[in-house]
Amino acid sequence: MRIQNLVLVNVGVNETLIFAYRNKKLLFKYDLPFGEEYLIRDLSAGLRISFYEAKKILERYKKAKGIQYVLAKRIDGKIKRIKISFIKEIINARVEEILFFAAEKLKSKDFYKKLHPKIILIGKFSRLRNIQKIATDILEQSVDIR
Repeated sequence: MRIQNLVLVNVGVNETLIFAYRNKKLLFKYDLPFGEEYLIRDLSAGLRISFYEAKKILERYKKAKGIQYVLAKRIDGKIKRIKISFIKEIINARVEEILFFAAEKLKSKDFYKKLHPKIILIGKFSRLRNIQKIATDILEQSVDIR
């Protein structure tokens, strides 16, 4: 199967890149200044933990199944027990925000409105739980995760 129209959304460490292709030719590219570090900084601030601890929690969250709490060292050195549901709220809010910015850029183009390109999400967010549903809801069409 040959894909005629494609949008690739690559969420990286410091930025989110959006590439739109039609018949293998690049139509446009956007560079959004938000990536995984944006999410980690917000997690750090929301949980009052260091950036390093927030990064470790994000990695545990990506892999965690069936756990309800994680332990993290607060900035004051005390150990804090954090509900996974609270971590999920912070992460999902930032993921949604980044994808809303991407959707806004895409929906402003006739290409997106008329041709309904195949959308592929790659990069740092592709391993997050429920990312396919979140991306599909925001981008208002099916999203493949790679």
